[in-house]
Amino acid sequence: MARNEGAGPTHEVVELGLGQGATIPLGSIAELFAAPVRGTPIGSGHHCGVYERHEATRIPAPPNETELPLHRRAYDVRSYRIDGSTFRLRGRITDTKPPGVYVADDLEPLDVHDMVVDLIIEYPSLTIAEAEVVFETHPHSTCPEIEGAYPALIGESIARGFSRRVTELFGGPSGCTHVGALLRAMAPVAVQSMYSMRMTAPDATRRAPTPEDRRRAQAFTINSCHVWAEDGEWARSVAEGTATEAPVWLERRLRKLDRLDELADWGLD
Repeated sequence: MARNEGAGPTHEVVELGLGQGATIPLGSIAELFAAPVRGTPIGSGHHCGVYERHEATRIPAPPNETELPLHRRAYDVRSYRIDGSTFRLRGRITDTKPPGVYVADDLEPLDVHDMVVDLIIEYPSLTIAEAEVVFETHPHSTCPEIEGAYPALIGESIARGFSRRVTELFGGPSGCTHVGALLRAMAPVAVQSMYSMRMTAPDATRRAPTPEDRRRAQAFTINSCHVWAEDGEWARSVAEGTATEAPVWLERRLRKLDRLDELADWGLD
């Protein structure tokens, strides 16, 4: 582990990876293969990378180094603005076995699944305009034969009801279970991208969501979780057009930057 001098006293940088010919004691394997349970990935490494660990966290500590790693599944979903009416939604799912599980004395983790889903999404309707699925790593030679089924997503909404629609279209022998899991993980990212689309417009002004903005967003969130129950406080405040509390993450960031006065710009002071 190397200390990141620029990160401050509450951060440490943990480098995960193995050099050529490295020996791998059990503790090193555990650190290499453990999910980044404390902190945020830096960079875009696939099986290895650098992670910040934050001391002030409620996230459980990493597993004890005597616990032998068995498997890692990772989802990576990102969105990219194309223009004012479309954005790209790209997801990747990987399943990885730790070194030596399948091949004795192998020092490298072994990918057993690596699939990518690439969607073009119309904004603000969240309708899928283009769809492509690629199987990069797969267990059977016939796995990629199902790639051609996924353009059936074109014309579907990735908003409410999408998980059910994925099951209808690609459940069981009609699709790939791993791609289905990835698609379900991608849908919330599409909804999360709506505010970013508005704020990255050339004429965007940084402001709090208006009552109309909140009502439009509520169409995608109502009854999606306990916070957004239709008879709950948040749904009622949106319906009445009253201000709600600042997002916890916004207040934390402004506090860190010593800019809490900016909460007033959001009507949330």
